[in-house]
Amino acid sequence: TLARHYETEKSHKVRLTALRTLNSMPPTPEGVRWAAKAVMETDEPKEQVSLISVVGGNLKAYPENQKTLREMLRKNPQNRVKLEIYKYVVPERE
Repeated sequence: TLARHYETEKSHKVRLTALRTLNSMPPTPEGVRWAAKAVMETDEPKEQVSLISVVGGNLKAYPENQKTLREMLRKNPQNRVKLEIYKYVVPERE
């Protein structure tokens, strides 16, 4: 599967291509769950942005993933990653 290929691939470019393919496919429960898990495991900002678009783009069907996006913010990601998250969730006030 695409997820298994992504997880075993060493090439950053190939991993990004796999994520772009995932973004272009109709979402499945398995794909969205996998993306929510994978976004917390990668430290690559480009990969995070692609995964966030899968997770955030499907919040209506999977509202529980809002928690995942908020957890990503706590990891203090790069600004471009934060901007992608803020497309889907409103910043919390402290």
